[in-house]
Amino acid sequence: MNSLEYEKKYFNHRLYRDHASIYRGDYVKDISKIGRNLDKTIIIDNYAQNFSFQKENGILIKPFYGREDDDNALFDLIPILISKRLL
Repeated sequence: MNSLEYEKKYFNHRLYRDHASIYRGDYVKDISKIGRNLDKTIIIDNYAQNFSFQKENGILIKPFYGREDDDNALFDLIPILISKRLL
């Protein structure tokens, strides 16, 4: 994310596991708690349960278990984010 958006023009908040709540045995990131316009807020995650409270805001990506320079998941999302006017 730092490489994709180093000016912090579009992505100004990141949620990690410590921002999640446990709900029915799974971690869930409830973005309604961060006080942002949900029409302009997305969750990009490799664990679909993280956005189960706001499924329409979630974009599922594949897990990454390699070298950092092999991780292109966010770059691959650029056309989708542009088409949804999120970038």
